[in-house]
Amino acid sequence: MAHSDINFWAPVTFRDNRTLIDVGHRSGGSGDLELARFFITSEGLEGPPEVAPSYEPSELGQHSVMRSPSVRMYLHQPFGPRELVAHGPAGAWAYGLSSDYDLTAQTSLGPVPISRPVVGPPLSERERVAAGEQMDSQANRAGLRARDLPFNIPDRKTPVRAIFYDSSGNLWVERQVPDGEPRVADVWTPDGELTREIRWPADVNLNLPGWVGSTSALGIRTDPLGVQYVVRIEF
Repeated sequence: MAHSDINFWAPVTFRDNRTLIDVGHRSGGSGDLELARFFITSEGLEGPPEVAPSYEPSELGQHSVMRSPSVRMYLHQPFGPRELVAHGPAGAWAYGLSSDYDLTAQTSLGPVPISRPVVGPPLSERERVAAGEQMDSQANRAGLRARDLPFNIPDRKTPVRAIFYDSSGNLWVERQVPDGEPRVADVWTPDGELTREIRWPADVNLNLPGWVGSTSALGIRTDPLGVQYVVRIEF
C-alpha cells in the first residue's frame, strides 16, 4: 500500500494493464486528511497521486463542538449533504457533493461534467421522526439540547444518494427517491452521455461492495433483523 489507511474501502481498479490504483487518505499540506489515488507498478510508485477535492465542513452538514478542553465532537445534519467519490475501470473516477446533481467525471480525455436539474424528494413523516431522534441523540452526547444544534431537519433529501461505476465504465448516479419507493439511477457513458434509467428494489444496495454489470448486478439486501444477503438483479 502507498498509504496507511488500511480500513478504507475502494474498488480495485487499474489505469492500464500494469498500473494499479491504490486509494486512501493521507495528510495534506495543511495537516488535514485528503483522499488520494496512488499509481503503483512493479517498479513502485509512478508519478504524483491524484487528489480528490476537499470541502468545507459546512458544505457537508458537519459541525463540531468542544465537549471539554481536550475533546471535540463532530455533529452531522440528518439527511444532510455528503461527499461522493467513485472509482471505475481504466482509471476513471468521479466526485461531487450529494447536495447538487452537478458532478465531475475524470477520464483519460479529461474532466466530463455530469449534471441534471434534479431536486430531492420531501422527507416522509417516518424519516422526520428518525431525523429528530438522531438530533436528540447527538445533542445528548454533546451535552446540548436539540434546539441548540447548529442545524435543523431539512425539508427535502439531497438530490443524489450515491455514485458508482459498472464494469463497462459507465457512471451510475443514484438519485434520492421518496421513502419506500424503488431505487433509481441515471447511467452515464464515459463521454458524458445520459443513456438510460435503471430501477431496482428499495432494500438492495448496489454501491460498494456491490458489483454492477451491463445487464445484471450483485447487491446487498438487509432483512428486518439486520442479516445481509447477496442478491442478483437483472435489468
